Amino acid sequence: MIGTSISISGSAFCQQPPGDEGGEQDPLACDHVGTVQFGASSVSPVQYTDTAVTAVIPDLPPGPIALRISVAGRVSNAVSLTIE
Repeated sequence: MIGTSISISGSAFCQQPPGDEGGEQDPLACDHVGTVQFGASSVSPVQYTDTAVTAVIPDLPPGPIALRISVAGRVSNAVSLTIE
């Protein structure tokens, strides 16, 4: 599983307020790009939008870890991931 790309789906990963009605801003483009936290290890994402994040699993010991997204001073709820 180490070195494997994973995709994380959700919402509000950009932590930015909605744009003005009729604006030209891409609704999935992020002004703020966060990091993916695999337990205590943080990695930069390979791809990052407001609704999906792709990251590569770093070299970690086997077992369960908490997976979170951290952006603009905020941290998402944790999802359990088991490293094999």
